[in-house]
Amino acid sequence: MRKILLATTVALALLVSQSFAGLLFSNVTTPLIATGSTAVPDKTGVASSYTILGLITVGDAGVKAAAENGEIKEVVYVDSNLVSLPFFVLTIQTTQVAGK
Repeated sequence: MRKILLATTVALALLVSQSFAGLLFSNVTTPLIATGSTAVPDKTGVASSYTILGLITVGDAGVKAAAENGEIKEVVYVDSNLVSLPFFVLTIQTTQVAGK
């Protein structure tokens, strides 16, 4: 019975997980957008949101917030980074904007 309960718990955690990149730990950066700008970025801005125990999420990980934090007026590219610990202990979603 305990084995079935454990297997069910793990399966449910995988189904509702935000990322299947790693069961025990994830730290994945993915590109979101690249503009047609030929400018060489000289500024970066970041914005993050935090989820605790899969119950509470706070913060603003939006592109606008990241651009404002980096004082960027012309966006060249945007990357997204997800760091997660097992069983929703902590998930950090970060958006990084590069531009001028």
